[in-house]
Amino acid sequence: MIKIKFATYYGLLGLIFIFNINAGGGGSYSSGSSSGGSSLTSGDMMKAMQLKNRLGSIERLIYSNQFNQALTQVRLLDNEYPDNADINNYYGFIYRKMGQYGKSGEFYKKALQLDPRHKGALEYQGELFIKTNKKELAEKNLILLKNICGTSCLEYEKLEKALKKAY
Repeated sequence: MIKIKFATYYGLLGLIFIFNINAGGGGSYSSGSSSGGSSLTSGDMMKAMQLKNRLGSIERLIYSNQFNQALTQVRLLDNEYPDNADINNYYGFIYRKMGQYGKSGEFYKKALQLDPRHKGALEYQGELFIKTNKKELAEKNLILLKNICGTSCLEYEKLEKALKKAY
């Protein structure tokens, strides 16, 4: 019983930490809230955890090339969490993997309008720019990532590697 209490306590602390990072725009997942400094309720934390878990499930579908199922799931999430940068980023990711670059670009653009510091959207949009022969725009995204999270964050490293491979 004590182990469960400690696990729950530390799990909630982790969620609070993740929320605080994301409130500043630092994480790949954002809270979808623009209030910034407000305190979180347990309901807010639960909702954020559910969103993160469902996005993880969508990511697994994408990486197993189950794009139509991923698209169905992301549409369901979009109905529950409208105007969410993470969801728009996943729309862009799915469409890019499906080779629908125009739609992909629209969703990355919307994700970045909702959260201009969204590291995942900057990385993936940069990869789209590489795919569509717009390397100079991908380089601009790399600079933005460097300004947001430095050169050692995963998104910066992945986009930098993709750019090096493209040249």
